[in-house]
Amino acid sequence: MVLSKGIQAAGLSCLGGAGGFIFARYLYPDVTYQKKTVIKTPVYEIPEPLPSQNKISNLEKKLVSPGILKYGSPSCGVSSILEYENHVLEYDPVKKVPKWVAEHISKEKAYGDQANRKQARFDKDPNIPEIFSSDNRDFRGSGWSRGHMAPAGNNKHSQPAMNQTFYLTNIVPQDLENNGNYWNRLEIYCRELTNQFSDVYIISGPLWLPALEDENEEDKNLPIKWKNPPINLTNINSNDAVILSEKGDSGTAKPKYKKPAKKFVKYQVLGNNNVAVPTHLFKIILVEDPEMDRPMMGAFVVPNKPIQNVKLEQFEVELEEIEKHVGVKFHQELDRSQVSSLCLSTGCRLNNYKEFQDFFWYRRMSNPWSLRDLERDWKTVCDMGLRSEKLNELYLNKKDELKEKQKAKELSENKTMNKETEKEAVIESSKTESDKTVNRPAEIAVAAAA
Repeated sequence: MVLSKGIQAAGLSCLGGAGGFIFARYLYPDVTYQKKTVIKTPVYEIPEPLPSQNKISNLEKKLVSPGILKYGSPSCGVSSILEYENHVLEYDPVKKVPKWVAEHISKEKAYGDQANRKQARFDKDPNIPEIFSSDNRDFRGSGWSRGHMAPAGNNKHSQPAMNQTFYLTNIVPQDLENNGNYWNRLEIYCRELTNQFSDVYIISGPLWLPALEDENEEDKNLPIKWKNPPINLTNINSNDAVILSEKGDSGTAKPKYKKPAKKFVKYQVLGNNNVAVPTHLFKIILVEDPEMDRPMMGAFVVPNKPIQNVKLEQFEVELEEIEKHVGVKFHQELDRSQVSSLCLSTGCRLNNYKEFQDFFWYRRMSNPWSLRDLERDWKTVCDMGLRSEKLNELYLNKKDELKEKQKAKELSENKTMNKETEKEAVIESSKTESDKTVNRPAEIAVAAAA
């Protein structure tokens, strides 16, 4: 009996506890027991990267609002990267010049004998639409030369490869003396590196760097951070305000701030196509060899103007300086912490200035295109103070040769003209005789009637 009553009491107790829980949970809830509401965040699909500009139909499918580009995506019609036999480049359809040109050279390529420069001609690149292309006429009479970024001399192993370096997509307007002198010496230096290293990778291109508004202060402004700037330039940052001092009414000095000089990017454009003339040129050189434990690299920025005997290391910069102004990251898969300095290892020594000048002008004057070109080159040699007995003798000999060729040409032209005159005279005489034969029956008839 007692056990039965105990079981009843326990059952009632459990029933009461359950009732209290139900009352507290549902009839009189407390925030402590409220169940958290889980709000499901809608999942949005992340659009895939936009395809190339030429695949308009695919682009429209990926766009959130395809109607914005209903009639196609804007495009210059030029592939972002253009590839050739021995160089690769990115073209700027606005400035009508390359942004950068990359090439790989070896001893075989640099010192081959399968190509002849005289068989190559400057020409438009067939990959570029007419509206975005430069033209040879843009350079005529401009005073600027057509400067290769990938040199023809780096492609002596293949005539097609050399011919492709003459496409205007590989050309920038370059100071004539710079092209034939300092930049040429830099290109020769790159080729000579193949005698020491199995692989030489080069990236070259144009730059448009700012200058101060006051032309008198131009040499005081460094447009780029050279590691060892030429001695005629001082390291002044034009972005920094110059703090002066002047005395106030109380006689105490008070600070006065002078605004930094304004900077502008100014450059000339050529011809009807407005080909942009760069203010500077850059060249990035990377060398490798199986016997080396790490590659070596050097980056340089050279003004696009006449430069004489300046050491190459004075134009050396950090690679990031070039990347900042070009807007491109170079050698992205290269661990730069494992790269040695090219100049520290090789000295970055160009050919002797005077010796190179003698070599360059002797070679140039040995194959003049015309007497006028020879006279122009000789005047340049004299103006530069490079006149020597050797060059003077060459000039006189070539001048006599060209005069003899000119006389022979005039004589040949006169003979040809005389032959044509004689031929015309024979034809005219035959025509006269024919006219007489045709008119003779009429004359006889007239005579008979008389």
